[in-house]
Amino acid sequence: MGTSKGAGRTSRRTAWISALLVGLVIVTFAVAPASAGKIHGELRGVVDVPGSSLTLPLAAGASNVTITLFLGGVGGPPLPITITASTKVEAEDAKDKVSGSVTVGDGDLIVVHGKLQSGAIVATKIELEKFPEIEAFGIVKVPGSSLTLPLVAGASNVTITLAFGGVGGPPLPIIVTPSTRVGGGMTLTLKDNDFIEVKAVLQSGQIVAVKIGEENESEVEDE
Repeated sequence: MGTSKGAGRTSRRTAWISALLVGLVIVTFAVAPASAGKIHGELRGVVDVPGSSLTLPLAAGASNVTITLFLGGVGGPPLPITITASTKVEAEDAKDKVSGSVTVGDGDLIVVHGKLQSGAIVATKIELEKFPEIEAFGIVKVPGSSLTLPLVAGASNVTITLAFGGVGGPPLPIIVTPSTRVGGGMTLTLKDNDFIEVKAVLQSGQIVAVKIGEENESEVEDE
């Protein structure tokens, strides 16, 4: 039985479309692995670095470094993260972004943007979060009879104790540095039993004050 010219053209057109679709499928699968390795969103948690600290970004040509991210915070599941010389770094303090090199220490809170390569999470960017994560009110105890803030540039850090919530509250050791700012004025002299507000961050497992201000205990409401 013969085949008409129309049927032949239809057959060839069908074959061409089929070949085109096969080509598209092949291209799609060839491209997919490159995008499939990208981790969308952010991995946020507390970091553990080799030694006590790690300066980022790594120097050009430096060997990769593996850090451990405790996803979500202390006690979270540990994720090994590979840092390369191409890993970008960004940090923020309470006021503005910090450029240049950044030192990351054990216990710091970081955000990881990354991708999967050969089954490993490779960081494309690390964000070190320096804005206040802790806000607490309480009664303070200072070394000596008083402590004047801010500390002078180059002065040693000072540890104060905050009775969280007021008298009888659990004691929180808080580190005051020359970078600790004063809230509500240019200077502040702290004495034992003053009621204060502390904004702080967790760095290397320690609470480091970003800003300290004196407060009226009767005006602080429970939230």
